[in-house]
Amino acid sequence: MLTITDAAALLQRATDRRGRIAVLRAMGFDAPAGALDAPTLARFQLSNDVRRVEVAAGNGTLRAVLAEVTPSATLRDAAGRLARRLAARAPEHLWFVLAAQRQGDAAAVVPSPGGAEAAGALLINPRAVLPGDAEALCALEAARSSSDMETHLRWREVLGRDALTRRFYRDLEQAVHALADGAQGSADLSTRRTLALRCTSRLLFLAFLEAKGWLDADRAFLSRFVAETGQHLHRRFLEPLFFGTLNTPLSQRAAAARRFGRVPFLNGGLFARDALEKRHRLLRFADADVAHVVGHLLTRYRVTAHEGSAEFAEAAVDPEMLGRAFESLMASEDRRNTGAFYTPPAMIARITDIALD
Repeated sequence: MLTITDAAALLQRATDRRGRIAVLRAMGFDAPAGALDAPTLARFQLSNDVRRVEVAAGNGTLRAVLAEVTPSATLRDAAGRLARRLAARAPEHLWFVLAAQRQGDAAAVVPSPGGAEAAGALLINPRAVLPGDAEALCALEAARSSSDMETHLRWREVLGRDALTRRFYRDLEQAVHALADGAQGSADLSTRRTLALRCTSRLLFLAFLEAKGWLDADRAFLSRFVAETGQHLHRRFLEPLFFGTLNTPLSQRAAAARRFGRVPFLNGGLFARDALEKRHRLLRFADADVAHVVGHLLTRYRVTAHEGSAEFAEAAVDPEMLGRAFESLMASEDRRNTGAFYTPPAMIARITDIALD
C-alpha cells in the first residue's frame, strides 16, 4: 500500500511518459501496449486537442488511457472531453484517464459508466504536489478490489465532491476552532469563533488570488510572509495585509503595506473591519494557529475558481464548496435568529469572477 511520501514521489516524477506509467502501475494497470491507430481514434471521434492516446489493461473491464494534450488546449477541458467521449463510445469498459501536457501538468479523470454523470477529476502539478494530491492517489490505490465495478465506483467516490467536501469541512472546522480557542482577549467563545471564521474566510479568499498569481506573482505568498514575519502574526501580518494593504488604494499605502509587493486593492468591504471586529480590536490569534491555517489548511487542498458542473467535478475547493462549508460552521442559533449565513455573497462572487479574468 502506498504511503503519502511514496504517492507524492510518484506524482512528482509524473512529468514524462515513464513517470505517468508508474502512476498507472500503482493503480493496478499494465503498461500501455502502444498508441492507438488512426481508425481506432476515428471511432472515438476525439478532438484535435489530443495527440497521442495509449490504452492499458486493468482488472476485468477496467481500462486506463494515457493521453497527451496539446500545449494550446486547456488541460481541464480537454481531459474532461476525452474521458466523457471514451465512456460514451466504449461503455463496455470502465475508464480511468491520465491526460498530460508536455510542460508536466496532468489530469486524472474517472468518468461514470457511459459518461452520463459528472466525471471526477484531480488536476496535478508535479512541480508543486500538495498533500491532498498525494492523499488522493493513496486513496485511489487503496480502493482497488477484486471487482472491477466496485473499484471504479470507489475511484469515482475518491475524486468526487462529497468525499473532498467532508475532508475539507473537517479540517476547516478544526482550524477555526483552534483559532478561537487559542485567541487572547476579552471575548466569549461565540464571538471568538465568529472572528476566527472571518479571519479564515479572508485567508481562503487570498488562497484563490494566490493560485492565480495575483499576490505579488508569488504562488507561495502567504507561506513566505508567515515564515518571514515569524512572531506576532496577527499584529504584524494579518492586520497590515487585510486592513492596511488589501483595503487601501495603492497610492495611500504606508511603507509597512508596500513590503507585500504588488497586491491588488480590493474594495467593497471584503477586508474592512466590521462592528464586531472594531469592538474587539485587541483580540489576538495565536501564532501557531495562524501558521496552521496558512501552512496546513491552505496548502493541503488545491483551490479553483471554477465551480463543479454536471459534466466535471474537480477534486479541488471551489466557491460553492467554500460557501457551503462556511454555512455549516455558522452557529445554529445565529441562523435561526437572523436567517442569514456569514459567508459574504460578495466574497463568493469575487472568487467566481476570478474564473472570468
